[in-house]
Amino acid sequence: MTRAEQHRLIATSRGVLVAAAVGVFALTIFAASAAQAQSFQVIHNFTGTGEDGANPYQGLAIDRAGNLYGTTRMGGTGSCSQQGYAPGCGTVFKLKKTSSGWTYQPLYSFGGAYANDGAYPQYGAIIFGPDGALYGTTSQGGVLVDCNGSLPGCGAVFKLQPSPTRPVSALAPWDETVLYRFPSSYYGHFPGGMVAFDPAGNLYGTTENGGIYGQGILYQLMPSPGGWILNTIHSFFPQNDGEVPIGGVTIDPAGNLWGTTWAGELDNDGTVFEFSPSPSNWTENIVHIFGLRLRRRPTKLSLPCTQSGKHPSALTGQVRD
Repeated sequence: MTRAEQHRLIATSRGVLVAAAVGVFALTIFAASAAQAQSFQVIHNFTGTGEDGANPYQGLAIDRAGNLYGTTRMGGTGSCSQQGYAPGCGTVFKLKKTSSGWTYQPLYSFGGAYANDGAYPQYGAIIFGPDGALYGTTSQGGVLVDCNGSLPGCGAVFKLQPSPTRPVSALAPWDETVLYRFPSSYYGHFPGGMVAFDPAGNLYGTTENGGIYGQGILYQLMPSPGGWILNTIHSFFPQNDGEVPIGGVTIDPAGNLWGTTWAGELDNDGTVFEFSPSPSNWTENIVHIFGLRLRRRPTKLSLPCTQSGKHPSALTGQVRD
């Protein structure tokens, strides 16, 4: 992280995008030395009307120019609707940094399974891929199927990039490519968290549910001339290695995948896991099992940790009660 990035933390909170200028970087958002001045600025208020989104769940990606990118679970121009919530299937947006402030740009509105598209990017944080495009997941949509009684579709993995013929207008939408549509709960349901790429261009991620035991999977998507091919690396089993791997994965320089499960194992409080590749298979290592003494559940792991048995504060991740 550069010094400039350390002086500005960005977050989403209850439908409002905020920026906090702080003097030092801290894991707790908006925390800084009491002796240093702080400022709070509302960048954008989401309305859920028109192309605007509603209910942002995840954090943001930032490009080299300082522009911000994120998703909203609902809102946009898609045809999804749910009683008691704002209409729309969710959106991807950009906040362009200018000399006078921030300009909100809607990049894409998801159409849902009826449009052969994803819906509700609830837990899927977007990232920049090796080609500079945006990549992420939607928790539902994709294929028009009843996925264990939920709304149509088991979820999708998508790519988003500017159209090569995109008009100059800032409101012109970006082009979406659906890389993979989960066809049934057996192959994974409710993809979310952060995806990761290896140097060969393979994409990795997790689903919250589905798989052989219904408790989530770790998957690999391999590019091919005919489309992306799903390889299920692992189906999670509560008594063995945890369940509900909602936080996605991160990859280290050696190609090892790291992540967390929200529940499962001895006390049903979750785990930290590692998967190491070999020429023919993947080897699982349970790095840490969370217990009743901690009363906390892991949600994300941002960097690998190899110290087994340490208190969660030793991990560079997040925990929630």
